[in-house]
Amino acid sequence: MADRVKLVRDAYGAYESGDRRVLEELLSDDFTFSSPADVGIDRAMYFERCWPNAETIVRYEFVRLAGVGDEVVATSKQPRRMAGGFATQRSSGSMVTALPGPRSTSAGTSVATEP
Repeated sequence: MADRVKLVRDAYGAYESGDRRVLEELLSDDFTFSSPADVGIDRAMYFERCWPNAETIVRYEFVRLAGVGDEVVATSKQPRRMAGGFATQRSSGSMVTALPGPRSTSAGTSVATEP
């Protein structure tokens, strides 16, 4: 399970560093993502809708990061860059399913709450 947890850390790290290439290598071609705003979107739509958030992510502070069976559950806080240089913090819970294979991360779910 430690390898799957590392994959999830690497995926979050891609947002922190702004390195989309890392995330492209991690996500399988049949990747699907669901959140309250985006239910069951495919890989291309995920990058279109979600990747632009990388510009606002300062870092992820994991409250919980644990392997559960074939899934990794992550709860994090994300300080974000805002216009004028101010930062806000958003909490989210996400569950990323990781399957065996060279590009392992296959699905994700995210729920966000504002403080």
